[in-house]
Amino acid sequence: MNAIAKISPPIPHENAGANPALQSMASDAGLLTVALAEVNGHIDGIDNILSGNVKTVNEIKMLAHEMLAHNSEVASAAQAALDASSTAKSAVDGGKARISVTMYNLKALFKDVADLGDGITDLRESLSEVSRVAGEISDIARTTNLLAINASIEAARAGAEGKGFMVVAQEIKQLAGRTEVAIQSIEQRLADLDDRNSELGKRSFAAVDRSVDLENDTKQLDAAMADIASAAALVDLQQGLIANATGSATKSVTRVEAGISALTGSINAAASEVRDTRAQIASLITAGERVTSTCAKLGVETVDTPFIRAVTGAAQRISDAITAAIDVGEATAEVFFDQRFKPLDGSNPAQVLAPFTALADRIFTPIQEEMLQIADNVVFCAAVDRRGYLPTHNRKFSHPQRLGDVVWNTANCRNRRIFDDRVGLAAGQNTEVFLLQAYRRDMGNGAFAMMKDVSSPIMIAGRHWGGLRLAYKV
Repeated sequence: MNAIAKISPPIPHENAGANPALQSMASDAGLLTVALAEVNGHIDGIDNILSGNVKTVNEIKMLAHEMLAHNSEVASAAQAALDASSTAKSAVDGGKARISVTMYNLKALFKDVADLGDGITDLRESLSEVSRVAGEISDIARTTNLLAINASIEAARAGAEGKGFMVVAQEIKQLAGRTEVAIQSIEQRLADLDDRNSELGKRSFAAVDRSVDLENDTKQLDAAMADIASAAALVDLQQGLIANATGSATKSVTRVEAGISALTGSINAAASEVRDTRAQIASLITAGERVTSTCAKLGVETVDTPFIRAVTGAAQRISDAITAAIDVGEATAEVFFDQRFKPLDGSNPAQVLAPFTALADRIFTPIQEEMLQIADNVVFCAAVDRRGYLPTHNRKFSHPQRLGDVVWNTANCRNRRIFDDRVGLAAGQNTEVFLLQAYRRDMGNGAFAMMKDVSSPIMIAGRHWGGLRLAYKV
């Protein structure tokens, strides 16, 4: 297998026989195709941005709708809270009024308790006075009893003349005895009353002390109720402000939702126009590519001619190498057309194996690697089947994937992947001698490069399998 020589752009004398007008048209068509591809790349970027904006605006619209619904719920809750706070304020005001009445009654009770203590003190003094008087009566009764005894003695001495006085003396003695008994009973009652009065006095004084504490507590309760009433009034005021603010917010959100709806329509219309423009540009690119290809087929030498020759020759070499492998029994034609894919577990971006992937690694690799050397601006050379499946890439793009590093994998692990974009599918499905395409390639980190992709069909046992792609920078 001969190595592919380094190529260079065609020199002026090679085009000497070409029609100048045709030569100019080919050159202009090539430049136009590249310019249109670059414009199309920018439009792709705008389309992606608009698509993202449409998605974002739709999400915002949905959020605004949800916000409106939630705001209505908040408004209802705020109104309910306002009603509840008003009810609470009324209840607090009523409670404060009742506490004021209770305070008034308690103050009267405190006075009654205090007066009761004073009355008990006065009663003790009166009981003491009664006890003193009873003692004096007891002394008089004893003295009277002695006098009655003496009178009885004198009446007995007087004989018959003293009988009348004896009767009186006996009555006085009996009266003195009964008075003594009565006085003893009164003194016992006074002693019992004094004991009970003393106990009542102690309890009364304790009640007075407690009433003082209760009065202090009720004063604090009254102050607390006043604070609660003030807080309830403030809450009622704030709830009113919240209800008003919620109503204003609902109106604002309603206006925002209407504005977003209008904005969504505008963005959707712009996105639709961009897609239409993109389709028109794509048609122009295809037309420009056809003009450039037609000029090349007519023998007009352009900057792309050396790449066209190289890729058509390399595609034929791959077809021949596959045929040779089939002839010696290393493979069958059918295996290359087997549609079954086996996903590689854990790959991201997804990689798949086809029944012919190992054969492609062995047959495609030497030729594809040689093609990287034909010019300094060649980026890659790889074969794809009609589905856009790329089994074997250049070694620099065929590294093992790193787990979880999607960005690195996307750039450096491009083998065993399906590229079903416009350029990839067109290259795999083209059956003409060659297909020349222009496109803008995303190099990552916001960098882009204008590329041309020339491909040529790969035939296996008379059947179209796919194409060999050769991509180079413009």
